[in-house]
Amino acid sequence: MTETIRRHEDDPVPVSLPQARSLLLDLTPRAGNFAVFIGRSGGVVQMRWENGRRLWLETPDEKARHSHGRHVTPDEADDMVTILAREDRGAVDRLGNLETHPWDG
Repeated sequence: MTETIRRHEDDPVPVSLPQARSLLLDLTPRAGNFAVFIGRSGGVVQMRWENGRRLWLETPDEKARHSHGRHVTPDEADDMVTILAREDRGAVDRLGNLETHPWDG
């Protein structure tokens, strides 16, 4: 049976690395489109397209109530998803030049 990746999912949908990469590459570069990838142990890499075809990628830090991230190329986003899947860890810090965005509230 072939697994279908549905858009607009609210609940986590387990996918393989090739499926995750396909989802990333198929994500239409339109402002507001986003994807969240969660590793087996709970690490998160999330990204969203912004105006001007800019892809923002970040990882949340729940304890500190902020996120670390920066604008990336699709290849850099693919690397982050691949590391999360293969090594079960977020590697956003490898990108360098990260910004910290505090959560409101």
